[in-house]
This record gives sequence, structure tokens and C-alpha cells, in this order.
Amino acid sequence: MKIVAATLVTVVAAQPAWEEFKQTYGKVFNGDEEAHKSTFEANLVKNAAHNALGLSWTLGVNRFSDLTPEEYRVQAGLGYKPSTRWGSMPHLGEHTYNGEELALEVDWTKGRSDPSEGPGPVRVMLGLLHHWQHGGRLGDRQRQARVHVRAAAR
Repeated sequence: MKIVAATLVTVVAAQPAWEEFKQTYGKVFNGDEEAHKSTFEANLVKNAAHNALGLSWTLGVNRFSDLTPEEYRVQAGLGYKPSTRWGSMPHLGEHTYNGEELALEVDWTKGRSDPSEGPGPVRVMLGLLHHWQHGGRLGDRQRQARVHVRAAAR
């Protein structure tokens, strides 16, 4: 135990000091310097404890050494970022199946005043999803649906 403690003190003393760290990485703080300094010193102790294990890789000081893990995730741009795939369309939530009985068949033309107008909006969406899932290749039915969508848009 004494050997490990002596090793930790030696390794920590060899690490860059707080002032050198601030100068090297251009760190300037607005009133919260003590919090960053204590985090920096705690990270130096963690680095020294890890490096004392003699593993094949070591930890050192970098521009993030004064940050907590939460602050690091924000600074490094890590974490969940909402997809921009659908642009500004609102998220309408997710449907959870509650065990209700499902229809065996669906009449996609139901509710349409004139079936010659083309497929309903649900059928068009299913065709587009099919198109997207299969790498953009359109079959005859999807080509036909695309023509109907263009005609309806005019």
C-alpha cells in the first residue's frame, strides 16, 4: 500500500501543474476556476492510479483534463442528437400495441370519393417506405403511385 501511494505521489508530481495546464490549453475561467482546478487534480490522481497498474496504455493530461465526465460529453459533442432525417416534421410519438384485435384486411380506398383519384395517403406512404427500404428501386406499382401523387399535387 505504501509503495502504491508513493508511486501515485511521484506520478502526480510529474504531471503538469495547474498553471502550466491553463497556459498550454488557453484556459480562462469566469469565477468557476476552483471547481475546474479540483476536477483537474482529481483527474490527475485517477490518471496516476491507472498508470500505476502497468497496463499497455496510459492516461495523461489533455485539454479536457479539467472537466467532469458529464462536462466532457457536452464539450466533445457526445450523446444523443435527434435525427435530422425528417427535417422539421414533428415527432408524433410511437404506437404501443395493447393487445387489441387487428383487422385481417384493410380497404385502402375506403373513404375515398372517387377511386380513380389514385391510392389513399396511407397507401402512398407505404409505397414510399417500401421504396426507401429497398434502396430506392421502384417497382411498377410504386411508379404508378408516384404518377398518382404527382397528378394529385397539381
